[in-house]
Amino acid sequence: MGLFDKFLGGGGGPLDTVKQQMEAAGISTANLSLSMNGSTLVINGKVDSQADLNKINAFIKANPLFTVQNNATAASKNNNNNNRRNNSEEEEEEEYEEEYEEGGEDYDYSEMGTKEAQLALEALGYELGKVDGIMGPKTQSALRSFQGDYELDKTGRLDDETKSALGEAFHNDVEELSTLAVQIILENAGHDVGYVDGIMGPKTKLALRNFQEEYELDPTGRIDEDTLAALKESYI
Repeated sequence: MGLFDKFLGGGGGPLDTVKQQMEAAGISTANLSLSMNGSTLVINGKVDSQADLNKINAFIKANPLFTVQNNATAASKNNNNNNRRNNSEEEEEEEYEEEYEEGGEDYDYSEMGTKEAQLALEALGYELGKVDGIMGPKTQSALRSFQGDYELDKTGRLDDETKSALGEAFHNDVEELSTLAVQIILENAGHDVGYVDGIMGPKTKLALRNFQEEYELDPTGRIDEDTLAALKESYI
């Protein structure tokens, strides 16, 4: 049974059913308000972080059988550390997030290179071999598959339309990164992981803690939701 069927026939009312499905997908609905406008589900409220907002967007995309108007916003990219930020920084973050949600011009993917595109494709589950910055046959094949899935012309070229779609998919749809991808992002951000080998060893954990401190996150050496959002943002 699909979510739309459950939405219509679930116990406790249709909105309660959708809330239960969202909670099951790891989305906290405590600060969200759900209502119906005709046949459209309207989501209002504020979530703790951009990572939580990404979960809502992924949930909507995974359940396309009903229309959703998503008005939810993220309180702050690094909600766990708001006490370290002053009001002006928080206001700048909220303005940035609103521009991103609305497809604002400040979030520009035109400078995306082959290596960034390869990592995004790998994170989205497309097979392309190595993330090496070389536009070889496997990368072109992965690009064509992505373009087909996102209803773009299957050219195998990294044109502006593909860059934009790939960047948005990377930020909205990727819920986890492989250790290899994390190492590449950390190296790109200037943090030495030792060998880029896909192993979460001591040097990689140290580099991750240093990255977390740079982004004013708890330096746990683990990839939580806020760290995932910061890693993605730092790379693309």
